[in-house]
Amino acid sequence: MEYNEVLEHFKKDIQNDPDIEIIQLKHGIMIFYWDEVEHSYYHSSELIQTSEKLYEILSEEFRK
Repeated sequence: MEYNEVLEHFKKDIQNDPDIEIIQLKHGIMIFYWDEVEHSYYHSSELIQTSEKLYEILSEEFRK
């Protein structure tokens, strides 16, 4: 599975969550969250370097 396939699988969840940003970098993916109080982004994960890890993290995120 590729990154884009994982992102496509969670596309609606990502679009419906205004506080999450998923950024593709040269060496992987980072997930950022908007902090409404501080008016800034923070990240709660390390650099995600496999599509399997991305799937695992997003599955957990959207299970809430």
